[in-house]
Amino acid sequence: MTKAPKYFENIVTCSEDCPWVSNCNTNSSLEPRFRPRGTTSRATLGNVRLMIILANPGNPSTLEDKEYSGKSAHAIADAAWTFTETILEGKNVLSPTLDKVIVEASYLLNCSPKQVLDQCVITNHVKCSTPKGYSSGKISLRKDISNRCIKKHLITELDYWKPEKIAAFAATAREGLKNSGIHFDACISHPTARGNNLKPEVRKEKLRQLKTELDFH
Repeated sequence: MTKAPKYFENIVTCSEDCPWVSNCNTNSSLEPRFRPRGTTSRATLGNVRLMIILANPGNPSTLEDKEYSGKSAHAIADAAWTFTETILEGKNVLSPTLDKVIVEASYLLNCSPKQVLDQCVITNHVKCSTPKGYSSGKISLRKDISNRCIKKHLITELDYWKPEKIAAFAATAREGLKNSGIHFDACISHPTARGNNLKPEVRKEKLRQLKTELDFH
């Protein structure tokens, strides 16, 4: 089981009163399944070639309730870290988004899918799941969530890993990074973006351009 970095404990126990996601952290009547999560890696410090920053975690799985219930912050962090790793490796709940991310990252890094997590950190710029309509909702609220989460968590994450290259894998992530003044090397639409982005040939060409921008040797 891969152990989570110390900073991840602060993420999975975050109680920031963010709009739209505040109940996920503060309403004790809710199941403990809305915890901030969705980040993992097997990379060691100094060996992170790429950090992929997605939008936010998808809908929580009921399996996660059992993983987090009754555990300390340290244990919850390890459980969340490992849970995401198993999803990325296809060993647990299948995720259309993360399945594609692993394949695309292997292309960008010139490695096999099994080697991606050894040199890549996959994370989200917003750490909590958000309600339907987040991406197309009121811009001011979306910016508020992004700015708070980036300031409180993502900056610490970036300082910890110091990745060689950073790629935003979502328009909302790109927007959040720009608004926060955080440098990133390249961006691409979300792997499940709608419209023209869903066409395989369009995505393939965008990935080719992204690979050129990242310029891994």
